[in-house]
Amino acid sequence: MTKTLKILFLTNGIFMLAAGLFGPLYAVYVGQMQDGLLLVTFSWPIFLFSTTFFVYLFGKRPLRLSRTNNQSDQKRNILMVSYLIRACTWIAYIFVATPAQLLILQVFIGLAEALGAPTFDALVAENVSRENSLQAYSFWKMVSSVVTAVAASIGGGIVYLFGFNALFVVMAGLSIVSAYLMYYVRKEWALLGKEVSLMPQILQPEPVAISPSESTQQPAES
Repeated sequence: MTKTLKILFLTNGIFMLAAGLFGPLYAVYVGQMQDGLLLVTFSWPIFLFSTTFFVYLFGKRPLRLSRTNNQSDQKRNILMVSYLIRACTWIAYIFVATPAQLLILQVFIGLAEALGAPTFDALVAENVSRENSLQAYSFWKMVSSVVTAVAASIGGGIVYLFGFNALFVVMAGLSIVSAYLMYYVRKEWALLGKEVSLMPQILQPEPVAISPSESTQQPAES
């Protein structure tokens, strides 16, 4: 497993930890609002429908977040932005006062999911060989399952001791850490790209200059 792939798994693993803190507690959080049961019933489908819509939209019109034509760099930018959108949305949960505000935030969560999930899968596919793809995806599935299970227990403890606002701050902080690590991964990839681009120049032999007199010189007659 390459260093870049390890950092990619670490980055998304931290994000999965943040998301897992809130996952099983979403119904509890929404249930505290007026008509909470009905709100849970409608807010979760809105997240799923918005995710589907944005996945379809970006599939038709790929998003460009930088001037570079490097597709891998574009994907890393998109993944980093998805982490930041999540962080901002989770902080916004602290200030939710009406059902309409919650539903709007669910649309933004769907946007982040549509940006992040397919992009992460594409980046993993770019950095594993066909022979090692099953091993890499199995490892990631194992990591994500363990992280989500641990996060569920930690999230419940945070809410029990400090409340939901503290939970949202922790989640946003972890997501920002993921965004920073993705920025670091972008730098690593850029350095690797420079090394690869220099290799043909290093390996290519220098051309030998031939003077006009040598090129026109005729062999001596015996």
